[in-house]
Order: sequence, then C-alpha cells, then structure tokens
Amino acid sequence: MVRARPHLSAALLIAVILLFWHWPLLLGDQMGQSYTLWNDHPWKGVQPANLDVSPRAGEGDAAVLYHPVTALAHEQLASGEPPLWNPFVYAGTPLLGDMQSALAYPLTWLALVFSPEAAWGWIALLKLFTAGTG
Repeated sequence: MVRARPHLSAALLIAVILLFWHWPLLLGDQMGQSYTLWNDHPWKGVQPANLDVSPRAGEGDAAVLYHPVTALAHEQLASGEPPLWNPFVYAGTPLLGDMQSALAYPLTWLALVFSPEAAWGWIALLKLFTAGTG
C-alpha cells in the first residue's frame, strides 16, 4: 500500500501521529491560554498560590481575543441572528469583517456549529494535519 499510494500512506501516518500525540485535545482538555487570565484583574487577587503563570511573548490572545469573539459569533448564530456585529468593542464594530474572528475560515465553522470549547482541539489538529499533508 505504501508504494501504491504514497500520499495516502503519508496522510495516514501524520493522522496517527497527531492523534497519538494530541489525543487529550479531542477529549476537551485545555486548548489555549486561559490560565494567563490569572495575571490580570479581577482574577489576580484570587490566583491559587501554587499556580505558576509566567507570561511569555504572545500569550493571552486566545483567552482574551479569539475565544470571546468566536463565542459571541456562536451565540449569535444559536439565537438565530447572523454574526455581523460585535456590540462589546468600542460603540460596536463589525464582527463578520473582523480579521481576528476568522469567520470566513472553514475550520472556524466547527466552533460556530459546535461550541468554541468543543472545537478548539479539533481545529488545532486539523490545522496541523493540513500543514503536514499540504
């Protein structure tokens, strides 16, 4: 099979490696940087003593930007309205045209159909699979 279908064999190998290495993501384990919220108010005052949250460059975007915007779009679709407007930024901003929301990206649609929490792991694995097989 390997010689007859090398691309399929490579894709299967990549899928097996990804599923073996990242299987906790598919069960809903943490995917993101929500632990970085302990560095900011109002959570900073109640941070557990044994929690080591040392900030690194670029951390926090998933927790404070990507997840809230995707959750808002998911809630709007669930209530029957199109995700066109974000009333929580400034006096309101376009949500559909916002680059950070990535609502036109097909893998983001998983988070819109299901919940962002349920879809983050699958989205991450599918991005790695696409990169590996591309």
